[in-house]
Amino acid sequence: QVARQVLDQLGPQIRKQDITLRLEAPPHLVCPYPKEALENLLVPLLLNAIEALEQVPAQRRQLLLRLGKDADKVFWEVLDSGIGFPPEIQSRITEPFFTTKRIGKNVGLGLSIVEQTCRQLEGQLSFESAEGKTRFLVQLPGR
Repeated sequence: QVARQVLDQLGPQIRKQDITLRLEAPPHLVCPYPKEALENLLVPLLLNAIEALEQVPAQRRQLLLRLGKDADKVFWEVLDSGIGFPPEIQSRITEPFFTTKRIGKNVGLGLSIVEQTCRQLEGQLSFESAEGKTRFLVQLPGR
């Protein structure tokens, strides 16, 4: 499954930062989309969460990836206990090249790619964020 492969790939960063990771997924979940598209959705969301968690004390570093499927959609959530996005920038976070990171750290394309990929797959991206909790939800047609 793609989610486990992505988590394995990001495992060294997760362990280095002492992040507590939880994966909640039904057994044998099948997601009817190309691997590359799923990676374009998962990797930026998880990297964003990992970077947000760098800025909180180690004992507060929690990351949850929840996957699921119902009758008409496939979904996953990425929840982290990081610093959150300030309200004044939340409307801009999916703009290409918008970043809150220092120069040289990030080019600001990750969330833009996620949003674009969601649209291409006829899905939906939503999020909510406050200090100590950010939640991204990707929903795609179940096909």
